[in-house]
Amino acid sequence: MQRKIKMEIEDGQGGKFTFAFNGPLNNSQLSKLNQLIDLTNQNSSNSEIEIPEGNTLFGKICGLVETDFPLGSFTSQDMSECYKTEFNDELKSSTISTYLTRLYERGNLTRERTKAGWSYRKTKPIDIITHQGENTI
Repeated sequence: MQRKIKMEIEDGQGGKFTFAFNGPLNNSQLSKLNQLIDLTNQNSSNSEIEIPEGNTLFGKICGLVETDFPLGSFTSQDMSECYKTEFNDELKSSTISTYLTRLYERGNLTRERTKAGWSYRKTKPIDIITHQGENTI
């Protein structure tokens, strides 16, 4: 059956996306449309990301990425060792992986699959709210 679907989505930043389908629709085409909608939602929600506070666990990890790994690549194991040295405390690897994945999803890190797991590299500065309420990079 021939279908005609037109959808317009605004991203809240002045951008407007228009999707149009003409002809028979199948699950594959609907899946592609769903992926496009997810991409536009990710782009619009990135502007609403909260800046981590420096005294929280996430803020501490962000700070370590900024200070200890500004240019080179690193793994979650590297981050674990760095965290233990800096704060004299241990974190579960799953906790570190979760926070590094969040930074990857926000676009602050790139990641590459290696034999040992994921290797991360900083792509852009991470804003962190310090104890005085000032943003640092």
